[in-house]
Amino acid sequence: MTPKQTFSNNDPSATPNLSRLFNRATLDWLMTPGSKRSPQPTPVAEHIDPGPVSEPSVTWLGHASSLIALGGLRLITDPVLSPRLGPTIKRRAPVPIEPEALPDIDLVLISHNHRDHLDEPTIRRIEARFTPHYITPLGVDAYLTKWGVSPERVATLGWWEAIRPTPERSDLQITLVPAQHWSQRGLLDRNTSLWGGFVLEHPTHTVYFAGDSGYCDDFKEIGARFPNIDTGLIPIGAYEPRWFMRQQHMNPEEAGQVMLDVGARRLIPIHWGTYKLTTEPFDEPPARLRAWGESNDIDPERLAILPIGGRLTL
Repeated sequence: MTPKQTFSNNDPSATPNLSRLFNRATLDWLMTPGSKRSPQPTPVAEHIDPGPVSEPSVTWLGHASSLIALGGLRLITDPVLSPRLGPTIKRRAPVPIEPEALPDIDLVLISHNHRDHLDEPTIRRIEARFTPHYITPLGVDAYLTKWGVSPERVATLGWWEAIRPTPERSDLQITLVPAQHWSQRGLLDRNTSLWGGFVLEHPTHTVYFAGDSGYCDDFKEIGARFPNIDTGLIPIGAYEPRWFMRQQHMNPEEAGQVMLDVGARRLIPIHWGTYKLTTEPFDEPPARLRAWGESNDIDPERLAILPIGGRLTL
């Protein structure tokens, strides 16, 4: 039998040894005071209005899920709109919109195969309502086709590979860019699919969706290759304890530095306030991001901290 291809970060030493660290991470979690683990409410918009598809915008749906209107197309990133991740991890903020109530979806972007970014129930519900195209890193397509997505509607990319999603919309180009992370969904599939972020280039606007990543030198290269990034959707949560999370999840201060590294004019923080995955206080990430902005004399308008369901016109 031919062994499966495996992937690694540009810095191979950055992939965490989970089997060695699991017991210490569990001990850290158990020793964290209950008040620190208790989730605080995340702001949620009273009314979800994704706006017209003709108006470039981003609507944050919680965690890494966002609706993006760009180039006359409606895209959704890492759609996870279920009340739970598997049997144990409960969503701590309301689902702002059910998959069946989404506006017409043309394209789905998946950054990697972790369950908080690739959710089978949400994908199946999207498929029951729409027939979108999908763009994924190498290997992630296998999950989608297993769940009933037609292979003809799934495109896979390696790092720095680009695609124009439909021939009739040649003014939008999407490139898969590196991230420092890892992949695994079962017991025997560690790093057998790739991970990454996406740069969406259109004549009117360039959007960077970082996916999930630790802080690394890849961001400087992304900024050098794409000097016109207007908006960055950058993760700011799930970063404690640092000894364990540093290589795979950036903290708010690092996320702010990523905005500077890629040259984004504005940062929309994602990957916070939805699931209790790590030990930092639930409402700490945006407060720390604001504090970083103040200490670095960053115009507050550049840090677009949205409520779940909030929309920012680009």
